[in-house]
Amino acid sequence: MSFIDFARAHGVEIDPSKLYPSDKIKRCGTVNRPKSGNGAFFWDGQRGWVMDWSGDARTIWFEDPNAKPWTDEEKRSWAAKRASAASEQDRKYNQAALQADITLRSTKMDHHPYLEMKGFKD
Repeated sequence: MSFIDFARAHGVEIDPSKLYPSDKIKRCGTVNRPKSGNGAFFWDGQRGWVMDWSGDARTIWFEDPNAKPWTDEEKRSWAAKRASAASEQDRKYNQAALQADITLRSTKMDHHPYLEMKGFKD
C-alpha cells in the first residue's frame, strides 16, 4: 500500500504533487472535505504519519514493511532539528513581543476622527 492510499484510508487526502520528502509537517484536505486544511501529514521519504483534525485527531503511523526502522542516530538528529525549530520559533515570538511593546510605548493618547465618528469621543 502506498503512503497516499494509506492516508486516504485514514481520511486524509494528499495531493500527489505535494508528497515529497521533507522534515516539515504539512497540512492538507480530508476525504470528506478535500479543500479544507483539516488533514496533516509528515513524510520523510521512507516513514510518515497522518492526522485528521476533523476526526479523532490522533497520529497514525504508516507501517511500511519495506521501510527500515529509525536508527538511534536518526532519532537524535530528528529530535535536535525539532528542538532547534522550537527554539527559533520562541526567539521569533519574543522578537515580535518586543516590537509590539516598542510600538505601543511610542503611541500617545489623543482624539481620533474615526473613533469619534463611531461614537467613541472619549
